[in-house]
Amino acid sequence: MARRDRPGHGHLSSAGLRGSCAGAVVLVTGFPDDGFKAMFGRRMKDTAPYVSWAKLIAASGLAAVTYTNRDPRPDAAAVVASLTTNANSLDIDTRRLGIWACSGNVPNALSLLPRRPAFSVRCASLLYGYMLDLNRSTAVADASRQFHFAAPPVTVGQIPEDLPIALARAGRDETPGLNDSLDAFRRHAVAAGRPVQLLEHPTGAHAFDLNDDSDTSRSVVAGILRFLTDHLLTPDDAP
Repeated sequence: MARRDRPGHGHLSSAGLRGSCAGAVVLVTGFPDDGFKAMFGRRMKDTAPYVSWAKLIAASGLAAVTYTNRDPRPDAAAVVASLTTNANSLDIDTRRLGIWACSGNVPNALSLLPRRPAFSVRCASLLYGYMLDLNRSTAVADASRQFHFAAPPVTVGQIPEDLPIALARAGRDETPGLNDSLDAFRRHAVAAGRPVQLLEHPTGAHAFDLNDDSDTSRSVVAGILRFLTDHLLTPDDAP
């Protein structure tokens, strides 16, 4: 793992291939690190989901980028901008950037998608996450206040219509309002002809990729990795 210091934002870490320009996946966080660490004893990038997914993404032939934050919203954008500025030294092809996020981190990840022309974001994989408040719902805003994750104001119309998005859904997710927001987003996307793919664990609970050791969980994880490599790898890339 290559680690670079970023003034004002702690550490930016990227795991992946060295010596060639690789497509990259940014694992976006939406909770302030100071508060998260005070509650759970570590920064989000050092938790099992981020460490494990970064290793899986890197093993698939892509660079996996994790980072620390002070303020989730501007720092996520700053990380992607830093990748663009330092692409050569990091051996990253910024024309092939993907976004990965889960749970309450998804709304902050969505705020990066309207920036695609500048950052060349090609795809987004969003796992069992809060999406957008549609049809006068306030579920995401309510959850943001309750759980203290960043939910920047983004409308579905700001997300590029041709941007491929993979949604992982837990059928038995009991997080208040989460599946309602995910389902509403998917319905809107399907009706508008957007390229949205659903990978569902019908009996899975929230964070099933960590807590449910089953063929269905592994199938969804494999599907997310396949989605990312399909959109971000080139024939010259080799894991």
